[in-house]
Amino acid sequence: MMDVIILLPSEILLKSKASKVHAEATNGHFTLLKKHIDFVSPLITGILILIGENKDTYVAVDGGVLVKKGTDVWISTPRAMVDHDLDRLEQHIEDQWATIRQAQEKAKTAMAKLESDAIRRFVEWGKD
Repeated sequence: MMDVIILLPSEILLKSKASKVHAEATNGHFTLLKKHIDFVSPLITGILILIGENKDTYVAVDGGVLVKKGTDVWISTPRAMVDHDLDRLEQHIEDQWATIRQAQEKAKTAMAKLESDAIRRFVEWGKD
């Protein structure tokens, strides 16, 4: 079994044991086994699958880096969600994306207002 640790900027999200780790790098999918060679790989946004003895664990990651050394696997990512039910994880992701999209739209609106106010003030300043 491999010791898998998922690291976020502010916390350790998960410590788990896995016999296999399925992930996706910038150059494609791969599977790690206990005796796999040590390496480092950038990850793309997607879902990691940790195959455990009794149950699988699904981890949605927003990119990141995977490091394997011996039987230790460290995954560092800015954002992640964990669940044992893939359908429920996908629903959580969709809900989060909707929230993020709404926040981005609000930020775009605020930026557009700031830009138009700045242009208006430059025009008024040029008249004086």
